[in-house]
Amino acid sequence: MRLFTLVILIWMSSFWGGQINAQFYTGSNIEFGQNRVQYHDFFWQSFHFEKFKVYFNAGGENHAVYAAKSAEKYIIELEGVLDFEFNEELEFVIFNSQAQFKESNVGLSNDSETNIGGTTRIMGEKVFLYYEGDHDKFDRQIRSGIAKIIAFKMMYGGNWREALRNASLLTLPEWYIEGFVAHMEGSWTTEVDNQLKVEVKNHLFDNMNHLSGERARLAGHAIWNYVSEVYGDKMIPNVLYMTRLSKNVESGFLYVLGSGLGSLNRDVKAYYNARYDEDLKSTQPISEEQFDFKTRKKYQYDNFTISPDGKYAAFSTNEL
Repeated sequence: MRLFTLVILIWMSSFWGGQINAQFYTGSNIEFGQNRVQYHDFFWQSFHFEKFKVYFNAGGENHAVYAAKSAEKYIIELEGVLDFEFNEELEFVIFNSQAQFKESNVGLSNDSETNIGGTTRIMGEKVFLYYEGDHDKFDRQIRSGIAKIIAFKMMYGGNWREALRNASLLTLPEWYIEGFVAHMEGSWTTEVDNQLKVEVKNHLFDNMNHLSGERARLAGHAIWNYVSEVYGDKMIPNVLYMTRLSKNVESGFLYVLGSGLGSLNRDVKAYYNARYDEDLKSTQPISEEQFDFKTRKKYQYDNFTISPDGKYAAFSTNEL
């Protein structure tokens, strides 16, 4: 066992060139509650680093190593983007699959720290993750958890856990915090853009504070993405800071961007409508005369686009 521990230490240290002091500890049987049926015995182990710990179950060593490398990178990255240093130790609890995650009691509580929507659950400084067989999705979970805790820390200060339970201090609408976390997860994706294209036409931004779930997350994501693209990423931490000082979401945007929520919603809606209207202009029916190949009537031809130099064309077909 001592030899195995030494090998693990050397192996983990090689990833960071000795910059992080890694330790390996055998864990103990931990039960995450009795309210859900459990089919596995969880024997937890952990890696300890300077700013965080990674807990993993048997067979999850590779996931733990990957999460540790990603967490180290994203903590530094998000601290830089948000101009904020997070000085508390984070803990990542990793399940080997979503099925194992669902056996835990994470998310069953009505407490605001554990039931705040999104794909990543947090409890204090603990971030609960599960591997879905896709590193990109895993990275988004890790970034989401880090961003969510940093956001709460920025908004509520040192007593952020207590502040979450005390609604009289500052009430953040769901779209605000979940949209911010979604924006911090990663780049604006085609999937998100397609979802927004449909929702914009359904008056997504008309009743922002009454939105919940995925629609609230999507609307908030669109707003923070708009702030990033139009005003620049540096404005985002300023909005958060002014919201905290004024204890008012609208004032945060007004002081920094010069727009209250009403005018901001109209600007955001116009911004995305203009984008999607421009997309429609590039979609036109294809006639057989335009090309030297024969089109088939049973197929649908869409998304016709000409290259900038006018030499090539691209389109998609629906052959179903």
